[in-house]
Amino acid sequence: MPDQRPAKGGKRAVSALAATVVALTGLMAGPIAPALAESNPVGLQIRGNNTFSLYAEAGETVDVNFTVAGRYSGTADAVVTIERPGAAPLTCALITNTSPVGTACDWDDLPVIQTGVWSVTYAATSGPSAATVDWNISVQDAGTSVPGRVWTERYGATSAAGTASFSFWYQSEFGDQYKATYLDYNGVDSIFVADATGLRQPGTCDSVYESGQMPLGPWGDPYTTPMPGECGDPYKIFFAAPSADLPVSATRWDGASDWILPPVVDPTISAGTFTPANNTDQSGSLAFTSTNFAGNMNILVDANNDGDFTDPVDRTIPYYSAGGGNSFAFDGLDGLGALIPSTQPISFRAVADRTGEIHFVNSDVEVRAGGIEVIAQRGPNAGNPTLYWNDVPLVGEGTRCSTTPAPDGTAGIDSTGGVHSWADCVGTASNRNDGINGSWGDTRNINDWTYRPINAFVDVEVAVRGNLAIDKTVTNTTYQGQGNWLVNYEIGVTNLAAAPSEYSLADEFQFGAGYTVVGAPVTANTAPSGIVTNAAFDGAADQLIAPAAAGDPLVPIAASATHTYTVAVTVNAPGISSIEAGDCTLGTGETGTGFRNEASATGAAEDTVSDTDCASPGRPVVTQTKEVIGVPSQDAATGDWFINYRITETATGDGATSYTLNDALAYGAGITVNSAVASADPASGAPDPSQTWNGASDTTLVTDAEIFGGDTHSYVVAVRATVPDGTATTPSAANCDLETGETGTGFLNAATVSQQGAEDETDTACGEPAAVSITKAVVGTPTVNADGTTTVNYDITVTNAGPGNAEYDLDDSLHFGAGITVKSATATNTAPGNISTNTGWNGTSTSLIAENVVSEGSSDGTPVTHVYRVTVIATVPPAQASAAADCTLDAGETGTGLLNTATLTSDRGTGAASACADAPKITITPAGAPLANTSGSLANTGMDAGPLALGALALFLLGGAAITTAKIRRRQN
Repeated sequence: MPDQRPAKGGKRAVSALAATVVALTGLMAGPIAPALAESNPVGLQIRGNNTFSLYAEAGETVDVNFTVAGRYSGTADAVVTIERPGAAPLTCALITNTSPVGTACDWDDLPVIQTGVWSVTYAATSGPSAATVDWNISVQDAGTSVPGRVWTERYGATSAAGTASFSFWYQSEFGDQYKATYLDYNGVDSIFVADATGLRQPGTCDSVYESGQMPLGPWGDPYTTPMPGECGDPYKIFFAAPSADLPVSATRWDGASDWILPPVVDPTISAGTFTPANNTDQSGSLAFTSTNFAGNMNILVDANNDGDFTDPVDRTIPYYSAGGGNSFAFDGLDGLGALIPSTQPISFRAVADRTGEIHFVNSDVEVRAGGIEVIAQRGPNAGNPTLYWNDVPLVGEGTRCSTTPAPDGTAGIDSTGGVHSWADCVGTASNRNDGINGSWGDTRNINDWTYRPINAFVDVEVAVRGNLAIDKTVTNTTYQGQGNWLVNYEIGVTNLAAAPSEYSLADEFQFGAGYTVVGAPVTANTAPSGIVTNAAFDGAADQLIAPAAAGDPLVPIAASATHTYTVAVTVNAPGISSIEAGDCTLGTGETGTGFRNEASATGAAEDTVSDTDCASPGRPVVTQTKEVIGVPSQDAATGDWFINYRITETATGDGATSYTLNDALAYGAGITVNSAVASADPASGAPDPSQTWNGASDTTLVTDAEIFGGDTHSYVVAVRATVPDGTATTPSAANCDLETGETGTGFLNAATVSQQGAEDETDTACGEPAAVSITKAVVGTPTVNADGTTTVNYDITVTNAGPGNAEYDLDDSLHFGAGITVKSATATNTAPGNISTNTGWNGTSTSLIAENVVSEGSSDGTPVTHVYRVTVIATVPPAQASAAADCTLDAGETGTGLLNTATLTSDRGTGAASACADAPKITITPAGAPLANTSGSLANTGMDAGPLALGALALFLLGGAAITTAKIRRRQN
């Protein structure tokens, strides 16, 4: 809280009224009304949220005035609202963060139509208001103010300047009343609250009986004050002595009833009972009723039952009662930490040694130079000035610029004239707000308390319970597969007495809904050996374990001895059962859960002790993978695309579980699904998918599919789709990048698996409709060089006509006719011209031209091409045989002519293309005569000489693959 006080000694601004009148809002103009019955103490104004209540009777009138008195830093506006029985609310929003001093919300002579409680709220819109405000509220009878009719339950105040002395009256719901006088007080945005708890441990109503540091600086405490009604009703804070004509209770503006001035009553503690938790120790639940009481009390335990509560084994346990019925869970431990056996009688006393307890929590008080005086006003304690406090834990901080002279008031101090004080700091600011410096009360919750001593209690005796004790334990659970579990239990029966006894032992299976017993359970006596167990035991219709048959003599047991039995049973816990069926928490309506089992031992006197244990079966975790099988392929005849996906569900862990699988097709805009079919891999044990699934309006593939730990279910989804040519499907709609605004893209498919007790898992797989192909052609006509060699050029073209990128490797192999020798071979990229090629390529021993080349997809529908120029210089023998020179691949030939085959290996698939030219016929001519090329060429395609033979050659080389312009299937990214 920043220091927002005016300089010490500054004068308080004089209030004035606004000059306008707004009907129904309470904005009034005219001279300032006379002083009213209740108002803020002089110099202690408000600027934050405050709610005031008043009691008025039909025929009376009410005046309300809120006037801007000064300015602090801040930005919030404020609204004043009046709510009253039998009449419409009134509001005034005149006070803003710029309202000048004297601006007012003022109502005069509001008629009281219906007797009851009014609410007057000053609400700052966000944080403290910039304005400091004087308030006056008066209830008038025939024009005469009736004091003591106005109160609040939490007062937030701001000291304008200097210090002030004032009194508040605190009234409890059980009649006790205290007058607290604050002497020489200054607090910047300080808070006044009071209830029976005060500062407490977080999350409880247990009072800490000490002051605390707010959570600032290095010494912050976790203590908090309760919210109204959280730990009983707070005290009502009156600004004058409560009027004697106030009723015990009245109806509020909202129709609810509220207490106002009840008579002083003493509490009673009654109706004590104890319910044991088991028959082996004295843990259990203590119940009792507290009437006319809400506050701190104690539970006393006489652990050795000797009639007092002061022995080392005895205990005193603090307890908070909210009034009415109370239930205290006793852990069965004595004062030394030992478990009290059920054979030891004990007694409890639920006791309230005080009533009318009040904690005055004063928050963030910079100065309380004269201290505080507290005097009881009503009942048998009237006139008592005793006050308690404990600031000792704060002393160790040792950094404050002012201190309190007596930090320890736990013995009870006469507060007459004011005690528990601290002064303003000298030479430094009292309001430092850092949790380190500042005055004694700065950024602290100062806690003073008092009470009226009483002695209200109820005693509860807890008798000895039986001589037998029983202990039931799950010792092992082993997964057997197919949802079956072997569960082992151990039962111990103990004779607690110092004399021999006897018993019968029964055991009941209380398994979860849907669980079934597989085979016959097995029982055995393990210590001491020799006790014959019931062979017909099944844990359901026949629950007897020992003796061996109903009607047989009871099993004898020596003094202080223990008999041990084991039970082994195989239980099927189906995966489709609910989580609740196996959680070992017996919920409403459940007769069993998990592997719950209850054993009972009954003595000769028909006294029965029982014990239960439970284990939850394991449930495997289902994980999922989704993938495109191969690459999307296109039907050359129809143009339709075929896309296959595999969905795999894997259960990891022991036990059985179930899952629901949804699969949704989210294809790109313009792509039309023609058919979608799902099937299960029968070898995986997966159930058949729904026949109504279509990936669009119905996305559920399977529901509640049971799967066992270690198993894998596999499904295949086959889709046939149409991808329009041209601009109907844009590149962004066809690729696998789901961009902002897109609901689908490419061949995107999302599978979601839902499993009980686990978060849904969604996996996607996507393919792109690519169109990648390769072509090859002889460029021009082979040329016979002057040295007798022949140069031949080829162009290899890789085309990506689809929107998706492709990555490929390019190989090229020379298959020249017998006798033709390659002298040199080079390969270069001519378009786009920047693709690196393998300088070591020779077409024979090394076929790789380019590797890991990315072909960008088409962005506007125009195919993207890469062109490679292959140049080969070869020697053709002059006497080259015609069969080896032509482009017809005859039987037994591995090459012919100038045959060249390029192979494309892509993430979209593979393809190949060949081109061939006849080898020129070289003749030897006399000197000076040119060498002649007498054969024709296979321009571009190499197909004008023997095209059918070339086709046969290509089929031979590619194993039946397409020869030219092979469309390439695309691999999933």
